[in-house]
Amino acid sequence: MANDVQLWDSKVLERLGLTEEAAKELLEHGITLEEYAESIGQSVKEEIQDAKVILPRYKINGKHWQDNAGDLKSELTGIVIEAKTNRALFDREDEENPRLLCRSLDGKQGTAFSEEGGIVEQRICATCPFNQFVADESGKRRRACKETRRLYFLEDGASVPTLIYLPPTSHKVWDHFATSVLGKGQPLSGRRIRLTLELKTEGSRSWGVLKTPETLEVYTGLALIQGLKRSKEMAETLNAMIQQEKPETVAVGE
Repeated sequence: MANDVQLWDSKVLERLGLTEEAAKELLEHGITLEEYAESIGQSVKEEIQDAKVILPRYKINGKHWQDNAGDLKSELTGIVIEAKTNRALFDREDEENPRLLCRSLDGKQGTAFSEEGGIVEQRICATCPFNQFVADESGKRRRACKETRRLYFLEDGASVPTLIYLPPTSHKVWDHFATSVLGKGQPLSGRRIRLTLELKTEGSRSWGVLKTPETLEVYTGLALIQGLKRSKEMAETLNAMIQQEKPETVAVGE
């Protein structure tokens, strides 16, 4: 979330005249860094692009979630801060290190990049030819542009959200769960859930797939309002940070 101390470069706290302990105390009393900055006539929004934090990420490895360090977990429990459709088009000539040609963080508008990483143009995903299904040599219908589900997931006890990209094989399970929650008029971030995986096999090939998320707790009243506010602040900060990542270094999916 935007007021989380660990999301900010130390120079932000220094400019605000805060120690880490003082910033944590503000957080414990429900005061965000933005609110504190505004109260003394400053702003921390400009510092987002200077933040040096790399978001922790999980990818699916069989029946386990694997983090940046290679450590494995059988389950994740916490809150989905935000869930979005993500699209990415890669140059597949280099299989080991494919170059990102275009990406969309909202699934609606894509940004195409040059070889140097500069922005070439903005594209509308719905009408982009790379986002249309075309039969390949085997007759299977595929799209050149890869689609994933991007989740910001705040684990129990964590202060910084984890970035999770769900591959196409897990889309149906996630979409059904999200549709069920939203269809009840409830926000995704208004419940604590458990994420687990199951192993699918086909011949000698095996892969992990998301199981239907389990709801552990549904928030209501003041807890819900406070949680929604926190989730919105956190998502805004994380989206700004991802926008600032260089296209040649961003991980768009697994």
